[in-house]
Amino acid sequence: MRKRLLRELADEYGRDFATLDVFCEMNLEPSMITGKGKRQWINEDGQIILSREFDLSEVIPKMLRMKVVKQAPNPKFVYGLHPDTKLRVPVMIRKQMAGKLVDKMIPVEVITDSDGGVSYRCTVRRFL
Repeated sequence: MRKRLLRELADEYGRDFATLDVFCEMNLEPSMITGKGKRQWINEDGQIILSREFDLSEVIPKMLRMKVVKQAPNPKFVYGLHPDTKLRVPVMIRKQMAGKLVDKMIPVEVITDSDGGVSYRCTVRRFL
């Protein structure tokens, strides 16, 4: 890895330059930063620290809205219509919501595991 401009890192992480500038001044050693103002360069060690703090690409879940088609035999699941593939997929819900979501649109979080499997979970926290 080579040195990179702080403003390039700000664009990559989706943050404004001022936020990263303040973070670097407070948390990075002076040997990791060269230059001043918008021409600040961050070395490899500093980039690792910044990536741990600001790289949130794995944390942000993919969200969809699905229409509930029918209740599954298991009360913790419903079948939702996937908007892209138009297939029925099982969606995990809270047990208290069983039987109350048919023909309604619900927000769904897409969960992908390390084996490549995909599961869906309803993110509604209260009754509709």
